[in-house]
Amino acid sequence: MDRLLIDLVSIVNVSQGKLNVSVIDFEKIVNEIIDSLSNQPRFSEIIIKKNIKSETLFFQSDERLIYSILQNIIDNAIKYRNEYSANDSSITIDIFVTNKIAKINITDNGIGIPSELQSKIFDMFYRATTKSSGTGLGLYIAKVSVEKLGGEISFQSELNSGTSFFIKLPNIKE
Repeated sequence: MDRLLIDLVSIVNVSQGKLNVSVIDFEKIVNEIIDSLSNQPRFSEIIIKKNIKSETLFFQSDERLIYSILQNIIDNAIKYRNEYSANDSSITIDIFVTNKIAKINITDNGIGIPSELQSKIFDMFYRATTKSSGTGLGLYIAKVSVEKLGGEISFQSELNSGTSFFIKLPNIKE
């Protein structure tokens, strides 16, 4: 119940929050998220690769929203790893910043999302697996947050092979 209330408050904050432009430090945000999720069961068995490159400073209007987007997707990658695979569980976080855009790709080799359920994963309260312990709001919050920041989010997933999320956020330094 606590998690549900926290998620619902996040939705209200996203839709009504005031935006303040600031420099976004993706390296710091990703490190904080990984540290905050390190208490998840068998976390130490996951190989996390980070590739964060920037040609310039990245400005966006709300660091909290960017944190929330990344946290929800990375948390899902951890929760839905394929524990029965012969391969090591891995998460790759690629972020590339230019004058115009930040391209964020988060890829895992987890359980994937069945193709017949993929059209619903951004729906409020939707959970694509019975393995889920969440509220069904994480990806909804991520999508609403990306849109609030003027960006785009998409994904590709294959059952038992993993999922990749692709996010583009505008650099609003002007």
